[in-house]
Amino acid sequence: MVVVWLEVDERIVLRSLEEADLPALYGIVAAERSRLAGWLPWVDQVWSAEDLRRRPAAHTALVIEVDGRVAGSVTVMVSHADRVAALGYWLAADFCGAGVLTRCLRALLRSVFTGGGINRVEIRVAADNLASRRVAERLGLGHEGTLRRAAVLGGRVRDVEVYAALAGEWAAPPVCANGSPS
Repeated sequence: MVVVWLEVDERIVLRSLEEADLPALYGIVAAERSRLAGWLPWVDQVWSAEDLRRRPAAHTALVIEVDGRVAGSVTVMVSHADRVAALGYWLAADFCGAGVLTRCLRALLRSVFTGGGINRVEIRVAADNLASRRVAERLGLGHEGTLRRAAVLGGRVRDVEVYAALAGEWAAPPVCANGSPS
């Protein structure tokens, strides 16, 4: 198991999931089920903290912590044979709109690309998930296309947008003094 601890800034840490995090993460999922189910296919299969423990071995679950509070999660799915990492993420509503995900993912991309071994990072989002699409765009990932009717989310068949960055081409967009993207 890879242990991750990235101090994103003075308020935000992106770190490996620990057993003690499961109740807090489940609390967010339970409280925000209707909002999250529209974007995340696994939400309708999570009915306890124990359910969050079950994930494929190839997935690395990370916790987003803001001011010491569990705020959401990032999942890194790696195909070592292809040298590709796919990122999935979600954030509690209380933390949305403050640049938390953008800052976390920028730090994670830097780490993934400078650590060697990964050539490509992908983010796939529902076409109508405008906030998530903006995160990918602020990170400087290129829009590679639309997968038509490629996912069932919240009981609806949806198009999926694919964003990606390559190790040799990606450079983190500049950041303003307050930590937000320029």
